[in-house]
Amino acid sequence: MNRQFFRSSMATRQFRTRHSNDNGRDPPLTHFISLPIGHHVVLQKSVSSFTSGLLETTPALPGFDRTIVIPPRRLHLTLGVMSLEDAENSIASDGQATNSRKTLSDALSLLASLGPQISALLCGASLKIPLQLMDIMPPDGGNPDRAHVLWFGPPHEHEDGQRLRQVGEMVNKTFREAGFIRDRRPFKLHCTVLNTTYRRPRAKGPRQPFSYASLLESPAARAVLLEPPGTPRQPVKVDFGTWHVDEIQICKMGSYGPEGEYESCGGLVLSGPQPSL
Repeated sequence: MNRQFFRSSMATRQFRTRHSNDNGRDPPLTHFISLPIGHHVVLQKSVSSFTSGLLETTPALPGFDRTIVIPPRRLHLTLGVMSLEDAENSIASDGQATNSRKTLSDALSLLASLGPQISALLCGASLKIPLQLMDIMPPDGGNPDRAHVLWFGPPHEHEDGQRLRQVGEMVNKTFREAGFIRDRRPFKLHCTVLNTTYRRPRAKGPRQPFSYASLLESPAARAVLLEPPGTPRQPVKVDFGTWHVDEIQICKMGSYGPEGEYESCGGLVLSGPQPSL
């Protein structure tokens, strides 16, 4: 079996399981609303340099492995995950809807309808993602030596970060209220850089974590930290740039495009000032 396909399909199944209700009757998650930034070549290079530095640290950082690194071309921020059905599969031979599941066409139509609201929130500015914080998702038992997800994200006080949050929260809320997004966890803007979900070979039992405390002490981390880290449970300041978002996409989970990116099923092209070259 193709290793890349195996990795994406297994990760998709795990992601779907984590987002199902306890009764197990929720349909599988299939798509997500994305702010893609992995197409920026400079970002690809800077993130690759950082993760390569982590992997090349001697002695090896506990729990680090090349398979947990997110390929830079796939970097994005997620505004919500959904269970969607292709329109042609939702209509029976008699022309009646086969079930109440939302379709991809429904989601694209709703996203397109948000254009005026997004423009109003941006007030003529472009949508940008400042990657100026680094942190982990809550680790096992609150122990930073047992982390599973490393992410970059925007600071709340940054003007670009505030606009980003306003747009992200509005899109997420609209899709929740329309019944597309069922996940009720607090909305969190982040760009995943490491995720142990993707570790291969997959061990039986709990996922193997990595040590965030060791990461913070590594030469690779010291090269990007803007100030000495405090406690391992506080975001640290970095600067991986501020990146223009020219489209909000609906992407298929586990998919791979020609460059390894998530495949876009369509989206909303954003107007506004273009970034200077």
